[in-house]
Amino acid sequence: MYSKIVGLSRSRCWLPATLLVLAGTACQLHAQELDTLRTKFLKEAPRAWQSYLEFFRTLQGTSVGERRDNGKETLQGRSLMRQSGANRLDQMETFTGSSYMGDVNARNSRYRFRLTRKSGDRPWVIREVASLSADEDRSPIDTPTGLDCGPATYFPGLIQFPGFTLLAVAPEVVADSELVRVTFETSCEKLGVRRGWLLLDPAHDWVVRKGESELRLKPPGSGTVTYQYDYKEGSHQHLIPTRYSYRSTSKDEKGALYTYEASGHLDLHEESSVPESNFQLSAYGLPEPFEVAEGSPTRWYLWAGIAGIVCLVLGMSLRRLKGSAVHAVQG
Repeated sequence: MYSKIVGLSRSRCWLPATLLVLAGTACQLHAQELDTLRTKFLKEAPRAWQSYLEFFRTLQGTSVGERRDNGKETLQGRSLMRQSGANRLDQMETFTGSSYMGDVNARNSRYRFRLTRKSGDRPWVIREVASLSADEDRSPIDTPTGLDCGPATYFPGLIQFPGFTLLAVAPEVVADSELVRVTFETSCEKLGVRRGWLLLDPAHDWVVRKGESELRLKPPGSGTVTYQYDYKEGSHQHLIPTRYSYRSTSKDEKGALYTYEASGHLDLHEESSVPESNFQLSAYGLPEPFEVAEGSPTRWYLWAGIAGIVCLVLGMSLRRLKGSAVHAVQG
């Protein structure tokens, strides 16, 4: 009996030690899994982002959105986006109270132009036309919706910036979707984002689902921004953004709180090739420039001046014809 009791007590003494060994093994396995996920992220994400970028360049469509400052709606807007290769057209119309402003910036293979108008029922006015110089940047869009981590902060570019530190990469399940939470910080004072986290979708080009970033503001100011994107399925497992939302809160040097919110819906579709005519002045019912000097802008008032001269010449010609007809009748 004594030997059985001793044996039983010894086995109980070994039990906590066994549990500690198992716990240590589990921690090691978990650490290995995290290291594997970190390696997978660093290896796969940059290539996936490039693939998403190339896919995003085939999207065309419209969007509507609004902006709120301190809870009050301050702006509404709608936009049109066209892109095909190096050709690009962005049309933005904003409504602030009773005021309206329309702006078009476009580029085709020969020239770039800008149009504006101050009312939705008025024609577009040419503000600038210029031929593309030989050394002008003709690269297509490189900041697609769905890869941001803060205001005007592109995460694939940020991750390559000196002073960027990847703090953690961990799995996270959200609504039955297996996502990856990436936590980071930056040490460069020139960057607008100090630190933050992102939920990325590894099954779909590692695009951003949601995130939060701490802003780098002038001391003692502080601020944060949260952001979220919704998508729909596109071709080849790519995602097409359908909705975005941003909300930032900040305090200035005096401690005054300021909130900024922006949200919108996107109606985009895939169309890899768009005719050149969609990126030209003729798409807005305006004449094509018959000659554009290399790199020199043609201002809108020059076009107006040319039109005025043409009208003046026509008027003088008609007047002379009328005078000739009167003399002929009198004779």
